[in-house]
Amino acid sequence: MSITFVGGDVLGDALVRRGVAELGIFTARHGYLATWELGALLSELAGHEVRVQSARDELRGFLLACADAV
Repeated sequence: MSITFVGGDVLGDALVRRGVAELGIFTARHGYLATWELGALLSELAGHEVRVQSARDELRGFLLACADAV
């Protein structure tokens, strides 16, 4: 599973209701947990500032447009 796949899930409506604010990766071999605040991680991946609610709204609009096109 990739970080972009997980990021897409976090932006989706199903997880929004759960209040996900951070993403983390645990490496069992090294016993290390790395966590990122969602906005900071999305901004790092995008290369510019990302507002989480705006990204959620944009993804929702895109998915609804795709569903309408089918």
